[in-house]
Amino acid sequence: MVLSSFSPWEDRPACLHKTAIVEAELILGVTSKRCSGNGICSLYTKGSIKLEKAYINFAAVEIECDTAENLLFRIQKNTMRQSTILKYFSQPNFLMEEDFHLPSFLKEKTSTKRTYISKGTYQIHEFKNSYYLFF
Repeated sequence: MVLSSFSPWEDRPACLHKTAIVEAELILGVTSKRCSGNGICSLYTKGSIKLEKAYINFAAVEIECDTAENLLFRIQKNTMRQSTILKYFSQPNFLMEEDFHLPSFLKEKTSTKRTYISKGTYQIHEFKNSYYLFF
């Protein structure tokens, strides 16, 4: 895990020339394992359903897309249970066991041409109030 020096809400990474910021609700896990395992299981528009009560591995997230089609997920710590933080964010890297296909609302709001996030490992950047994942 990388403890970064810039403020997560004021400064932005220099590499991001954002096209949009999308607020969403994230369920961690793997779709094929009914939202267990490691990765992204589902992504919904903010407020579409009351996910935090239904899923243990829930988190609120802000997503940005840059002009090079890179995605930044800014995951808010205060929306996650401690068990979720320990399971997914206690190691230096975030593991994606399977590809995650991006939902249409995210593709529309960010104008990205990407259709999925590839399986693999992604470095976790930790801040006071959030975790950043660059895909």
